Amino acid sequence: MNQPNIKTRRRFPRIDASLPVEVKAECGLVFNALTKNISQIGLLFATGRDTFEQLTVNQRMSDKSQPAEVDIKLRLPQEGRIVEVSTHCRIFQLRRVSSDCYHVGLEYMELLESDYDELTQYIKDIATHNKNWPLCQQSQ
Repeated sequence: MNQPNIKTRRRFPRIDASLPVEVKAECGLVFNALTKNISQIGLLFATGRDTFEQLTVNQRMSDKSQPAEVDIKLRLPQEGRIVEVSTHCRIFQLRRVSSDCYHVGLEYMELLESDYDELTQYIKDIATHNKNWPLCQQSQ
C-alpha cells in the first residue's frame, strides 16, 4: 500500500484525504463535498462552479477583508465507527482549478477539544501507520 501524501512544510501537516463533508453557508446553502486534504487547523474541499458561485456570492458583495464563514460536519472513519466533527470555519482560500472545479480552503474556528483530539488521532493514524479505515463502516 502506498504511503499517503503528507505536506510537511507546515506546522500542522496536511494529508491527502477524500472524506465526506457537509457544508452550510451563511446564506443557507447546504451541500456535500469531498475533502482533498485535511490538517489539525483546516481542510480543503473541491466543488463545482454553481456551488462555488452560491457559496461566495455574499463574500463578493461584502467587505472583502471579512472572510465568509461556514459550518461543517466532517465524517472521520475510525476503527469500527464513524466520528462526526462539527465546527464553524472561515474561508481562507478560493481557487479555480478548471472550468468547473474550484478548491475552497477552510480554517477551523470553533473546534471542540474532543473533536480536535479525534482529528489529531485520525491524522496520526493515517500519517504514521497508514491506517485508512473504510468509510462504509457504520458508527456503533
